[in-house]
Amino acid sequence: PQTYVPAHAEQIAATVNSTVITSSDVARRISFLRLRGIKGNLPQKAREELVNEVLMRQEIIRTGTSVSTQDVDAAFERFAKNNKMTASKLTEILKRAGVGADHFKAYIGVSMSWPKTVSARFGGGNRMSQDEFIAKLKENNGQKPTVTEYFIQQVIFVIPEKKRNAITGKRKAEAEASRK
Repeated sequence: PQTYVPAHAEQIAATVNSTVITSSDVARRISFLRLRGIKGNLPQKAREELVNEVLMRQEIIRTGTSVSTQDVDAAFERFAKNNKMTASKLTEILKRAGVGADHFKAYIGVSMSWPKTVSARFGGGNRMSQDEFIAKLKENNGQKPTVTEYFIQQVIFVIPEKKRNAITGKRKAEAEASRK
């Protein structure tokens, strides 16, 4: 007997450390990429984003630096409010676009948790508290620190092949003069 497999059956698009990314996950991410205005090879970009997201989520869980569900829900509400709509309207729009609120909330959760994870892993030990920072500023007689900005511009001097021997010295002098 033949087994009936519906056309919309889930397929495994990728497996990352035993976590399965399905064809539906990829389809939702492609829709999400379109909403974000991203162009190019969307299936490939969607798979890459999802693989990276799974790896990030696994590290977030491992380090225990995940934000709460309430934080994600609040960010979802803020996003809706900033775009002049209610959360239910945003949910409806995401559903119609083929993304879904849960997919977007998962994206928000990773986006909010990842900086905490990186900070905990690499930068947590050397950070100054706000009080330490203010005390450090006051050490310099209360004067604000100064900032020097530099603008770097690349200048290319072209020497035609036929005139290379004749004008190389001249172009080199021009290049040295332009540095000043």
